[in-house]
Amino acid sequence: QEPTLSVKDVEIEAGSQATFTIDITNATSLIAAASYIQLPEGMTFAEDEYGLMLFEGDVIGKTRTGFTHSVSPKLHAPNRVKYAILDTAGNRQFKNDEGSLLEVTVEAASDMATGEYTGSLETIELSAYDREVGLIKIPDVTFNIKVTNPVGIESLSADKAQISEVYSVS
Repeated sequence: QEPTLSVKDVEIEAGSQATFTIDITNATSLIAAASYIQLPEGMTFAEDEYGLMLFEGDVIGKTRTGFTHSVSPKLHAPNRVKYAILDTAGNRQFKNDEGSLLEVTVEAASDMATGEYTGSLETIELSAYDREVGLIKIPDVTFNIKVTNPVGIESLSADKAQISEVYSVS
């Protein structure tokens, strides 16, 4: 059975960060994976204090000398990245046949409009340990992103004659 990737729906408040997981099933004998992640305008990939994108995964094994695979993201635009998960020592398989392939932390701009958006995994390529199987290309995957307003107020309107005082809640 062919491997599959999936992403559960993501909910994020404008001006904040959220983490979503790329899950994989039927990953038997896979040694590498790569794809593009496309986010809607107004969203970016979050970075740590060293400027490194926040990408982690649990199908990647760990040995006494370190991780068996490395995650290498390359930014192509503020909202588009290509990641590759590669073996650090040569042809070792992912430690699990299914689970979290990658956890990705993203950030929504503070002025991003409330609404429903779409993200996608594109040009998905998986490498099998078995050379006869070789490169496995699977269809693109889309996922929903819901952006909410952090204060919970969708809109506010009033007649100027009714406004007597204005208070700041920040």
